[in-house]
Amino acid sequence: MVARFAITLLAGLTAAACSSAPVRVPNYPPATAPVHPQPVIERTPLAEQGPFLPDYELRICRRGISNPPDADSNLVVRDHKPLITVQGVILASVPLSNACFNSGFGPRFGRPHEGIDYKAPQPSTIYSAGPGLIVDVGVATGYGNHIVIDHGGGVFTRYAHLEYAFDGIEPGLIIGFGQPIGLMGATGNATGIHLHYEVLVGEWGPSRSFGLTATDPLSWPAYVPEPVS
Repeated sequence: MVARFAITLLAGLTAAACSSAPVRVPNYPPATAPVHPQPVIERTPLAEQGPFLPDYELRICRRGISNPPDADSNLVVRDHKPLITVQGVILASVPLSNACFNSGFGPRFGRPHEGIDYKAPQPSTIYSAGPGLIVDVGVATGYGNHIVIDHGGGVFTRYAHLEYAFDGIEPGLIIGFGQPIGLMGATGNATGIHLHYEVLVGEWGPSRSFGLTATDPLSWPAYVPEPVS
């Protein structure tokens, strides 16, 4: 899969943009399967871009959460990066709409928390953070119902604690950016309905997604579009 995508954000994105304003994400090129040790299931690919547009603004759900990002007095995250670049792969940092930041990457209750938890006013649709190949859909200890996408370039994303994956979302499916993949839930070791979102890097091997290295999504640089000539 092409690791870099020539996309352009809506001109004039400024700090004055309102919280409901989405980031404009023009079409990605058609998604193709990354090089992968497992054979791709032959099926009609769902590779076109989906309806999701990342929100321009992100808020912290409440004070006192673990590993919070820097925020102002209104709990609005400063320097929020709606799109990030991970080893040349462009991903949404928050793969759902109208979400708030509920727990960050890092130590929590004496154990590592290897992703970011997002909540929403009601159980929300979860979207693919970037185009790629779905490599795992199932149940894992702690994660409950989860989905893993291979975006190519040694970059993967995990979506955990889902209530369920949507029909047709299964290993071998080539998927485009922003396609609906599942419903937020509280399966696995979850104390409430939320999304646990991970950005993983490494090579897919016998340990599957559990042999990959979890990274803090907020540690990656923001995607900066090339100037329009």
